[in-house]
Amino acid sequence: MPVKDLLRWCGEQLQNYNVFIPDEEEYNDNSDHQSNTNVKNQKYATRLYVILLIITFYTLFFVAFVNPKSELTSVSNISSADLDQLRLKYGKTLSCPCTTSTIPYNAFVSHIISFHPVCSSFFVSRKWIKSLYLSNASEYLVMDFRTTASKQFELLASLCSLCKETIFQANVNLDNSELVSVELLPEDEVQTKVDGSVSLIRNSIPIQINLLLDFLQISTRSNSLVSALNTNAYVSVWTLGTKYADLSPTWYVDKNAPRDSGDFSPCHIVNSTVPSGFYWIVNGASVSLRYYWPEKPFFFEPDLLALVPGFFAGCTPLDGILQSTFDCLYDLTCLQLLADYFPNLNRKNFTSTNLLSSSNRPNISLNDRLSNLLVERWTTKVDYSKYFTECAVKSCTYIKVNQANYSYIITLFLSLYGGLTIILRFIAAFSVNLSFKAKHHQSSINVGNGFTMKDIRRLGIWMKQLNIFESASRRTSNDIKQQRISTRIYLILLSGLIMILLLFTSLRVEMIMMTVTNPSLAKYNNLQDLYSSTLRCPCSNITTPYSTLITLSVTLHEICSSDFVVESWIEMTKLIEENFWYGFDARHFRLLSNLCQLINKTIDDAILRFNERYFITSTVINQDNFDARLNTTINQFTQTLVSNFNLLINAAQLFIHVDQPLAIPNSESVSPLTYAKNVSYFDQSIIPLSFRSIGVLGVNASPINCLCAVNSTCQSPVARRPSMRVNGLEGSDGIVPGMTVGCFVIDSLQLSTLECFYSEFCLSLLYLYMNETASSEYTGIRWFNAHHLVYNPESTRFALNTSLGVILREMLVEKWNVSFSFDQYYRRCAPNYCTYSITARTKSFVEIVIILMSTISGLVAALTFIIPKLVALVSSMIQPRIRQQQQESTSLLTDVRPPLAKRMKMAVQKLITLLYTTLFNLNMFPPHRFMGSVTRTQSKRFGQLATRLHLVLLILGFSILIFYTIIEPRILKETISKPSLRVYNDLVLQHSDTLQCPCSKISSIYNRYVSIEPVFHQVNEAYYPSLSELKDMEC
Repeated sequence: MPVKDLLRWCGEQLQNYNVFIPDEEEYNDNSDHQSNTNVKNQKYATRLYVILLIITFYTLFFVAFVNPKSELTSVSNISSADLDQLRLKYGKTLSCPCTTSTIPYNAFVSHIISFHPVCSSFFVSRKWIKSLYLSNASEYLVMDFRTTASKQFELLASLCSLCKETIFQANVNLDNSELVSVELLPEDEVQTKVDGSVSLIRNSIPIQINLLLDFLQISTRSNSLVSALNTNAYVSVWTLGTKYADLSPTWYVDKNAPRDSGDFSPCHIVNSTVPSGFYWIVNGASVSLRYYWPEKPFFFEPDLLALVPGFFAGCTPLDGILQSTFDCLYDLTCLQLLADYFPNLNRKNFTSTNLLSSSNRPNISLNDRLSNLLVERWTTKVDYSKYFTECAVKSCTYIKVNQANYSYIITLFLSLYGGLTIILRFIAAFSVNLSFKAKHHQSSINVGNGFTMKDIRRLGIWMKQLNIFESASRRTSNDIKQQRISTRIYLILLSGLIMILLLFTSLRVEMIMMTVTNPSLAKYNNLQDLYSSTLRCPCSNITTPYSTLITLSVTLHEICSSDFVVESWIEMTKLIEENFWYGFDARHFRLLSNLCQLINKTIDDAILRFNERYFITSTVINQDNFDARLNTTINQFTQTLVSNFNLLINAAQLFIHVDQPLAIPNSESVSPLTYAKNVSYFDQSIIPLSFRSIGVLGVNASPINCLCAVNSTCQSPVARRPSMRVNGLEGSDGIVPGMTVGCFVIDSLQLSTLECFYSEFCLSLLYLYMNETASSEYTGIRWFNAHHLVYNPESTRFALNTSLGVILREMLVEKWNVSFSFDQYYRRCAPNYCTYSITARTKSFVEIVIILMSTISGLVAALTFIIPKLVALVSSMIQPRIRQQQQESTSLLTDVRPPLAKRMKMAVQKLITLLYTTLFNLNMFPPHRFMGSVTRTQSKRFGQLATRLHLVLLILGFSILIFYTIIEPRILKETISKPSLRVYNDLVLQHSDTLQCPCSKISSIYNRYVSIEPVFHQVNEAYYPSLSELKDMEC
């Protein structure tokens, strides 16, 4: 066919196209059925219908394209590689719940730890330590390496073992701890959490070790505990006059000390160290040579034979080894030199293989290395694949946004076509007919009169006579009546169903996830106020150092900032003669000063390490939860710190009270040594001495009836010397307020209060004692006037008569100064987006229109088919029998109604026959649908066949759709507000893999739901003598 003819044919088809051709069964009583006017109006309506249809579909498709659809998708049997791809594409909405929510660290974390090479060297072996042992080590000078070498290396070996065991136990604890992982975490987040846990352990353990060593030094020095090596004390026996044995401290001489201060101090006051070496000394030299060290010009100047590089000596072997750097252990010449002074060492056994590696030779003391527990390298490796396996993710869900889903568009087109066809055909036909009538009857319309009663009656008559089921083959009065009834039922049901559908779709609500990108703090606070229960803002940085969030400082008791702990005051208290004063002296003030320094150092170090820890949150928490978590963390931090310090003090006191170590006494009258045998001063034989249990001195300067070996709580008030008169202390037998003497210096300190130091009258007593010594001999100590303490009940939480023991158990802390910064936390967290759920209408206006249009065609078709048949069936069943037939019946048998079962059987048979006849003759396609030379009979036959094929395809399509809808998995997110415990348990059983129940409070106190009842060993139930029984045993 030529193109021109083809175009002409297409134009004719378009010009004559008419979708409003009435069927054969349709009729119109008011006009000719096929008049030219009606045909013309039908064509106009057809063109309007096509235009409206095109515009409507274009609008709907445009909306479908620009309005993306969000779809919750589930993926099962996911691998690690698949997870990485999903996280890149759907990181914001990806959720992969773990089957196992708690995973032990040892399942996926491994550690590689290497210690300082000295801890694995020959120098910490028992063979090396025994080789350095000398039976006469105590005969050498304090700074002689032979005096302390064996004990120092034994201490070094013990410290290495302690550090290794501590690290090993810490690793065991870490491996046994569990990572809480409700959802599968990204690899970097897992690494961060593991590093945070390891960092916490690495930062907390050294504090305890260093605190232990510092307190051990302080306790040893302040309590004047005697070393068997004669390094901090020596024994002298006096045979002239009254014979007695004296236990006195050694004195460190500081040649660089200022001239206006004392240039020498006893070991129970200082812990100085000097380089260690080998010194020449005459055998059997006087014990007085050990009185001063390292030397005292014009009195004692030892000859140095050789130095031992990197090793130091002090009052105790521990003081020396902590300052040592072990330089000698890197030098073969130095090691060979040791063989000249230690007979058990063989010079030939030293080779370069015995040396420590020179690559690990930084000039760092052992004390500094202990801050890392002698660890050289600590590497933590996280095996993410093992973590992924332990998490055991069954499925992951994510929200997929489809910008252009062609299957959805095609489905939308098919679902809307029927409804749009019905609605647009009605609109087009109604509009054309209305305009036609308006054009021809415009002159008869009176606009100004409006609606009248006549118009209302006319409308009522029209509605009463309305018949949308007109049929040319059924025009009897009974048929028309049934058609009108069917029309009314049809309209009522159609409008009712449409209203129900509109109400159901418009009033139905659901939780919709909203997203806000790059929210500011003000915006977050606003969202938190409005949507606190569903707001979620993932942090771009999940870890924040505590130093960024918390400003933490401490206010100590005023005694730690007073004049009573400064060096000038401690130096001046050396002037107090111990034989006439049993109260606070240089040892007590040195102990108090050291405790203040130790506590201050411990707290500063703990705060520093605490600030290095991380505050880990995957999402932003609100300020209330932020403050609650940090308050809980601070409380745990302070309580743990104070508890560990108290444990240390209690352990030290327990050791001293139980073991009763030898200590330098306050006075000869309570010396633990007694002279046992009368021998010549120049006799070099061994002088036998005996030990005795001692107590404390009472107010009359004589021992009280209390032995410290039996009763560790022996105590007595401190009183002035009877011959000394001081204003304010004349009464009460001259007892000094608040001062108490105990078995050891630390006991005296803890039993006493600070009352005396708040009074100038009381302090004048100490000045008198010091003035007596200063006026009788030149000491080189500059006079110092200390200011008394000022009691202010508003600035202290301790009463005036509170013992120092109680204050010490609070670490001398008056107040912890804490402030939090939520602004800094939010800046550090830096959320890229926030999501929250709102309760909104499930469907928008456009979606409601789409649903209505997609549903109305099915409703119209179903109601159009069912209602006339149903009305006809009901009418036939309830129609009364013709009275004439009843009157013609003469027989009584004819008056008997058949049984109910038979009547029901007949009704069913009649219904089946009616359905079969209806379906067999059903024709949904009018003759004009079949173009060409087709006869009326053929068109009817073709219409019936097409109807049957249509019904078969329709049923098949519905079956496929129903089957697909049933078997297709769908993920629905359901929210239950404030579930009870029973509901929660049921949900765990049914949906354990996907159940998520965020807590409204993320922190809680353990004692609300955890009860701990320890069961002690039966030794605690054994019988022990009471204190009164022990006192009876003293005799």
